[in-house]
Amino acid sequence: MSKHVMVPPSPPPAFVARLFADKLVEDDRQPAVVFSIGAIPGLIDEEGTKFGLLVPKLQFWIQLVILLAFQTVLCIGLALIILNFVAKRRGSSSSYLVGYGIIIPAVLAFPYVVISWLGIRNIMVRFVLYLPTLITFRVLEAMHCSQEDVPSAEASVSNYVLFYSCLVEV
Repeated sequence: MSKHVMVPPSPPPAFVARLFADKLVEDDRQPAVVFSIGAIPGLIDEEGTKFGLLVPKLQFWIQLVILLAFQTVLCIGLALIILNFVAKRRGSSSSYLVGYGIIIPAVLAFPYVVISWLGIRNIMVRFVLYLPTLITFRVLEAMHCSQEDVPSAEASVSNYVLFYSCLVEV
């Protein structure tokens, strides 16, 4: 029997590693404004309860935008594959093989690979990796819906790419 050796993935490029170096696990921000509210019967029992307003952490938003942009570009590539190998061959065994055998397993593994590759630890940054849910349903739609169900999306390649690259359902 042969032993399988797990080869660790190569580290991300230096500029990507710098962008995701802050794991955003601890909130180390200081309040920009602090104010206190006196006692409110039934709501705040202590005298002089203090509240603070925190400014957004820029690194959090940079990481979110980068991940969304990366997923958008990935969706454009997937749209071309899905249009040519699934939607145009709807109902054939090859469309089901590509959809169920290649695309759906690949997109379901995508977040785990990205999370481990970049070392993402923040729950909200992980949450933005929702590509599997979106693409799984769109692949199922491409395999099982008739062209009459989605006529405008499949009218042209540009419409289909636009439909797939939009990460937010409208």
